[in-house]
Amino acid sequence: MSVFKNILYDFILNFLVALSVFFQSLVSARYFVPENDRNNILQISAFNFFISWAAYHVLRHDRKKHESSYVYRRYFFIILFISAGAGFNIGQKLYSALNLNQILNYVFSFILVILYGIKSTGFRQRLIVRYITIVLVWFSVTVLTFILFNEKSNSLSKLSIFSLSRSLLFFICILPFDIIDKESDRKDNTSTLAHRLSEKRMYTLIGIILSVLILISYRELFSLLVVVWMMAITIWLSKKSVGAGKLLAESILAVEGILNLLIG
Repeated sequence: MSVFKNILYDFILNFLVALSVFFQSLVSARYFVPENDRNNILQISAFNFFISWAAYHVLRHDRKKHESSYVYRRYFFIILFISAGAGFNIGQKLYSALNLNQILNYVFSFILVILYGIKSTGFRQRLIVRYITIVLVWFSVTVLTFILFNEKSNSLSKLSIFSLSRSLLFFICILPFDIIDKESDRKDNTSTLAHRLSEKRMYTLIGIILSVLILISYRELFSLLVVVWMMAITIWLSKKSVGAGKLLAESILAVEGILNLLIG
């Protein structure tokens, strides 16, 4: 793959993650934030978009490409400047609109991302810690931020069911990557369920979690059925083209979020 194709692929992959964060943020906002208090929802979702784009851009940074390609180095710094700069600009404007708990939630998520990015901490290498960290950061940014608008206005059952369904959804969307990146993760000493379970058992686990999701989130049946379909296509496609499989896997949460907003 040429340098420019690599750059385009990296750009699309990270952009899809940010897009997923954006739409998942809007889903949570619609669920938890009262209609008369939604003035800053779009700005917060945009803030989540840009900080997620910057974070994944750094976490997935390829040092070998950085050292060997001037074009890749320029690309890395340009995208980092745009995403982090836009996030900082929006964050400055939002600061006064956020309450203390929301700010602390962002700080907590930021610390977790830093710890995850430093190999010596072992956050990536330890199986349970890795999954908890990824799900917790996604949950904190896209769900907890909006719960914290007014915690008292939401019932415990409402909080519990939505939080559980989103956490399971975030977790299940990690598994296709574990299957696709099984060999590269092994070389990188990253511990995943794909190393502990056979491929058939991984598919069984995905099926069980999806079944639980459909049971507890039956109102989102259509969007979840689309997730099932996209998961199946992702796994099939990745056997023919790893790159295409990853792109489809990365778009699952964005598509689910859009469908949830339209018909959920």
